[in-house]
Amino acid sequence: LLTGPLKADTKACKELTKKEFLSELKTNNYSKIVFFATWCHSCLPKLKKLDGSELLVMAFDRTDKAEEALKTLAIKNKCFYGDEIIEHYKLKSLPFEIKL
Repeated sequence: LLTGPLKADTKACKELTKKEFLSELKTNNYSKIVFFATWCHSCLPKLKKLDGSELLVMAFDRTDKAEEALKTLAIKNKCFYGDEIIEHYKLKSLPFEIKL
C-alpha cells in the first residue's frame, strides 16, 4: 500500500480531455478500452487479467483510490480519466469494455 502522497510524475492515472484521449487511441495500438472503478467488485478481477494491451479508464471513482489499486495490483497499463471521456462513451455502468 502507498505510504505517502504520489508525486505528479508517478501518477498511475492521468486526466485527459476527450480530444487528448482520442489522440492517444489513434497513436497507440490498444486491444480494448477497459472502464473500471475500485468499488466495482466485478471490475477488479478483470484488472487482474490484463495483458498490457488494454487502455484503462477510471470512472466514477476517486483518483487516490484508483492510484492505490493499480499500484497494489502492479498494473502497468496506461490509465486515464476525465468527464469528457465518460460522456463521449455514454458510460452508465461498470464494468464496461470496448474492443478496438
